[in-house]
Amino acid sequence: MMFKKLAPYCHESYQRLLIEKQAKEFSDCAVGVLDKAFNEDNMRTFEMLDEKHP
Repeated sequence: MMFKKLAPYCHESYQRLLIEKQAKEFSDCAVGVLDKAFNEDNMRTFEMLDEKHP
């Protein structure tokens, strides 16, 4: 989401496409990490996602 929000600030179309591609790759990796964590220990994953940070 963060990368995708940067795309409108790119004046060159190739940069915009690159950022959108990287945003998709990052999203896929993040979901993959969460999937693996959930498969290992679903309760700890929920605790981690629910944990409050300052």
